[in-house]
Amino acid sequence: MKHLLVIALLSFSNFAFALQEQADRNCLIVLREAALKNCVNGRCTMQITVDVKEDWARYTPYMLFKTQGAPENHILSDFGAVGVVKPGYVRFVSLSPTRFVTAMAPTEIIPYLYTSFGNYYDHNVNQDLFSNYVITPDVPYLASQSVCN
Repeated sequence: MKHLLVIALLSFSNFAFALQEQADRNCLIVLREAALKNCVNGRCTMQITVDVKEDWARYTPYMLFKTQGAPENHILSDFGAVGVVKPGYVRFVSLSPTRFVTAMAPTEIIPYLYTSFGNYYDHNVNQDLFSNYVITPDVPYLASQSVCN
């Protein structure tokens, strides 16, 4: 009986964790620009710009990214607020460490907000839950002016 209770608690905690992962389609966090820049010897710096709704700007923006062929995802967490660029939003900009990004393969990225009640992943453009943004040194991402206006 004791083992069944432990299994039930583990199952419940996994279920509760799964409920906290949300696809943001309400423009809480919006990817505005993503580019691979300053490529040297197959490595690039990744520049990311996101907008966060002003009343959500107290939460930390992060980004998951993975270069195709790499065995694991990485988390980018060094976003800094640069101010209000668009009414109702606070702009955050980050420059990634160069050691994770290679210039030879496309890089999948998805920004998200880390909050005390769950993570909100930017799906304002990519409506499919398993779609990410993809960038290469030759093809950056620049959001359309109509996204979350």
